Amino acid sequence: MRRQAVPPIEVGLICDVAYAATAKMAHDCTIVKGEYYITVGTNSQYNTSVELAVGDYVRINHVSTTTGCGVTNQIYKVTELTSGTVFKVDRPVEAPSGTYPTLISGANKGGRVTVLTAAKVAAADLGIKLTGLARTFSLGKGPYSKVSFEVGLDSSSSFGNTPVTYTTKMSLGQGTYEQVAALEWNLLGNDGNPYPGDFMWSAARAMAVSGGTYNIVAINYFENHSTGGIGAQPRRMKQILIALPSAYDNNDSADVLLDILAAYTTQAMTGITA
Repeated sequence: MRRQAVPPIEVGLICDVAYAATAKMAHDCTIVKGEYYITVGTNSQYNTSVELAVGDYVRINHVSTTTGCGVTNQIYKVTELTSGTVFKVDRPVEAPSGTYPTLISGANKGGRVTVLTAAKVAAADLGIKLTGLARTFSLGKGPYSKVSFEVGLDSSSSFGNTPVTYTTKMSLGQGTYEQVAALEWNLLGNDGNPYPGDFMWSAARAMAVSGGTYNIVAINYFENHSTGGIGAQPRRMKQILIALPSAYDNNDSADVLLDILAAYTTQAMTGITA
């Protein structure tokens, strides 16, 4: 996956060995995303005084800053003890760059980097974890999208009855800033800007607010075509979309607009609370 200019999926190795507080690194670890080397303070010991060894595995919790490592966190095999405070793992570390403390204040009191001995891993069940990576959204340049995939295993010749488990389904969401901003950008042609691909083109407006969420009111209607046809008169189907900031209060402009629509429309309004 790393060979692609924009990696779509993060691939990780996981293990079902339960978390043990005695396995946490004795000193804080400094990680650089994409590098093979991990730096530790003072020495590479865990469980207070046990030395890390080549063939052991380290488990890194890069998701939560308040708990220790869990079975869903990636593990990396130690392939080299470069120095007393630096060791190398088998593949580039996927965790974000930063310092990972050995002791976290909280109920778990666990370290964010722990050690699994080679013997424990050899006797355990392992799996491959695939996580879709967030796409970078750039208004007018990069479309709003998310990575979605399914995993297929060749059970007849390779994987047997290996289970495939999905934990989080991809969702584009509804009324997100990215959706509303992209829609606003694309429809500016109606304001006399027919070709936004021109690098000298400037947007007439950009009212969508980054980080905001919106309630969308869709009004569908049609116009009769100016000329007739065979059979019924053709219709020109049209739609008006109104994006309202979702955090509006009573008597705000969005609330007033919904009150007016509810009072004057002859059609049922679904999913709207005025």
